[in-house]
Formats: sequence, C-alpha cells, structure tokens
Amino acid sequence: IRFNSRNVDTSPVKAFATIILNNALSIKGLKIVEGKFGHYVSWPSIYNERERKGDNVAFPINKNFGDYVSDKVLKEFKNPSYHNTLDKDKR
Repeated sequence: IRFNSRNVDTSPVKAFATIILNNALSIKGLKIVEGKFGHYVSWPSIYNERERKGDNVAFPINKNFGDYVSDKVLKEFKNPSYHNTLDKDKR
C-alpha cells in the first residue's frame, strides 16, 4: 500500500492510496476520508459530466472483500510510521 498525502488540515480527504493485489493488479485512487464517524476508504471514481454523478472505476464485488481491503488500508494509514513520514513531508 502506498499513500500520497493531502493538506490534512483543510480537506476531508486525508490521503490517496494505491494498492497492489497479488503482485498482479494495481488500483490507484483510493481515498482515505475523514467522516463524521471516523476514517473510511472511498474507492476510485470519475465524475460523469453528462449525468452529473460519480461513476465507480474500481470497486469490490462483495462486502467481505471490501471490508478486508478497507481494514488493511486504514490499518496502514493509522500506522504511526506513516504519519511520521507525512510530518517530514510538510516541513
């Protein structure tokens, strides 16, 4: 899992994540979002101007897999060594 930081003070999106599954598939654009009840993972999407809505680009087919990926991404995001790296990047 790789993260790219955002301006964590002003945006609900705290970071973007890229995950690699089984050394065979890379998914970019997962977002770690701070919501009303804590952090959650948002799957990549693009905005469809014609229909004025977001279209998912990649998403889990079943809840178990979605929960598994979200748990792994959030666990790594909350790892203190990740936040130490973010703090160094802001200097």
